[in-house]
Amino acid sequence: KSPTRISVGQIFPQVVGRPLPIKYCPPREGDIYRSCLANRKAQEILKWQPKIELSAGLTRTYNFLTGSDN
Repeated sequence: KSPTRISVGQIFPQVVGRPLPIKYCPPREGDIYRSCLANRKAQEILKWQPKIELSAGLTRTYNFLTGSDN
């Protein structure tokens, strides 16, 4: 199942430790309507598996970018 804008929007406040307002805006010129990445081929051909869940990856990225240890 691919994460949606809503699920990422629900995870991120937990990552930063505070509520974050979500603002829905009309699409801008050049925006991609829908994008879904699949790792099936990497799994089949390279025998690759993700090591961490999305929320853990977002937390690690946030902590790295902010220099914090949340």
